[in-house]
Amino acid sequence: MVRCPVCDDEHVAIVPSAKIQVTRHGDAARPMPVDTGQDATTGAIAGLPPELVRKLRDVVRSTEDVGRRFPDEARKIHYDEVPPRAIRGQASHEEAEALREEGIDFAALPPFLTREQH
Repeated sequence: MVRCPVCDDEHVAIVPSAKIQVTRHGDAARPMPVDTGQDATTGAIAGLPPELVRKLRDVVRSTEDVGRRFPDEARKIHYDEVPPRAIRGQASHEEAEALREEGIDFAALPPFLTREQH
């Protein structure tokens, strides 16, 4: 049985792949060297150990996705209008800058933590 080295899910698709080097016009393509000194499961995503990526994804999954309402919800939490809770969502660059100017702390999540693994 094959399992995903990052999330330990058994529902994975195995697809063929090859590392090739793209060359200038007229040059022959040759295979890229494969690094055999590192286990394939280490550094699977963004150079991070799979266990850490799995834990970070668990943390992200435990937050409430408020979507485009993120700036409004963040302000409500910051100004104690609603009970504090972990949220995530989207904000434009202008909205993010406005939140920073108000002293509201937040961080952008990298895409590999928020997208589906398979």
